[in-house]
Amino acid sequence: MESKHQGFDPRQVQVIVCLKNQDTLDRAKELLELAINNRSKKVARTLVGSTIIVAMAYMVQEVENRLAGEIAHRILSQGTEPNLKEVKSEIPKAFFPKLEMLLTVLSNGHWVLDYKKDATRRLREMSRLRNRLVHDEGMILLGSGEDFTWSHTDGIPELHLPEPKSVWGELCIDHARDSVQYAESYFVELDKIPSESFLAGSLFFSRI
Repeated sequence: MESKHQGFDPRQVQVIVCLKNQDTLDRAKELLELAINNRSKKVARTLVGSTIIVAMAYMVQEVENRLAGEIAHRILSQGTEPNLKEVKSEIPKAFFPKLEMLLTVLSNGHWVLDYKKDATRRLREMSRLRNRLVHDEGMILLGSGEDFTWSHTDGIPELHLPEPKSVWGELCIDHARDSVQYAESYFVELDKIPSESFLAGSLFFSRI
């Protein structure tokens, strides 16, 4: 049987797929709802922390996928076959440089991430909270004996250490709301480039 696509050679076709990560954002929203409705403060804080981690994971996934797509298209337009390893090597490792690079590419360098804007500052706070939740190694105290408080009981010296503080105890429901809200609205704004509605005002960006 003769193929309807005679002469078509799939080996000559470059396929670039940029996947959306809506499912990850949906999980963050579900965790937020659970945190809001939970009556236990301890459990609610756990859910708040989980919401932040998942919301920030969504942002990383989304920005990396979009950047990979843009880089691959650029390489392909130059007549070279894009290599996934090569594409990924061009993506910055740190979170905010990723955001800055994607904005520069999409806006042709006309817009920058404005760190003076409240939404950008809140997004940075959520990123720092996420990093502390994931990487915080707890309290580390360094110093000599004279740097700490001592007492003596029956001639036996006792060392008094400060109460260790955990980032989990600092969390509140507003942190979870902010993480979901700003993670979602960031890409909503990116998708408006370069429409008039985007030019009219931005939560995160400023024109150069």
